[in-house]
Amino acid sequence: MSEILEQVAQLSQRPKRWFALDTSTPYASLALVDGDLVVAEQCFWSGTGHSQQILSQLESMLTLVDWELSHLEAMVVGCGPGSFTGLRVGVSTAQGLAWALDIPLVGVSSLEAWAWSAPISSERWVISCVDARKDQVYTSFHRLEEESLVVPQPSPLFASGHAVTGHASKATCSVLRACSSPLMLSPKQLGEAIACWPEPVMLVGTGASVYGAMWAEKAPKQLRWPAQPISLRGSALVALAQREMRQGKVPSAPWSVLPLYVRAADAELQKNPEEIKVVVSKERDEEASFWLSDTLADLHDVLFSAG
Repeated sequence: MSEILEQVAQLSQRPKRWFALDTSTPYASLALVDGDLVVAEQCFWSGTGHSQQILSQLESMLTLVDWELSHLEAMVVGCGPGSFTGLRVGVSTAQGLAWALDIPLVGVSSLEAWAWSAPISSERWVISCVDARKDQVYTSFHRLEEESLVVPQPSPLFASGHAVTGHASKATCSVLRACSSPLMLSPKQLGEAIACWPEPVMLVGTGASVYGAMWAEKAPKQLRWPAQPISLRGSALVALAQREMRQGKVPSAPWSVLPLYVRAADAELQKNPEEIKVVVSKERDEEASFWLSDTLADLHDVLFSAG
């Protein structure tokens, strides 16, 4: 019981009102979250016009829920990987707002947010995939597991006229664990990985709409699709940030939150096309991919092959 009370005290000190933002794809995802309630959320196509629309849409959402900008207590931004321009706009906007409001800023993986946006299903595996163009995709692998959470009461309980504080209980919920760091693969490599998978997998992200038909042909038995259209949800970003805080991770200065680039920008490639080679090395991801090494050796070779 003392452990639960201690965790409740920690929960009471965490931010409640969040603003979430992701611009890693041509779609912008925004959300306002109050504790565990999503009070406003939207996803819209903005193409390359993220910088013109983000702040105006935030203002509209704040007006809709009768909040002021000063009511925000924390922010979370999707750090990619994804569109270089989109990531720069989103992260710099989040940095500026967090600095001006003097609130914490948390950066999370956009690929992991895609996985958390997927509806829970019978499949234990979810693969996030975002079109990286140039015949490549950004991807990461996630496994459904159970996790214990401390659930505080939304308001004090009263017994014999006296307020009882620190009331909470433990609950078990299903969460997705990232089993790889963000990878950049060719569509052929990812298709071969899916075909080798020992269980059915759900595929989410913009890459699915581009290469889904090809992958479905290669792996008709393994591949599953969400039952309804989905987008990257801003509330999934908040859930990931709240999980990090539950694990004791303290947000650092806004300027330390940086975009996650898995390959060099086009401008850099044009300057030094022969010198810059961005590959996913086996050594770099050895720890993240340990789960493949014993029982899925063939799949490990597919993911980390030179070609």
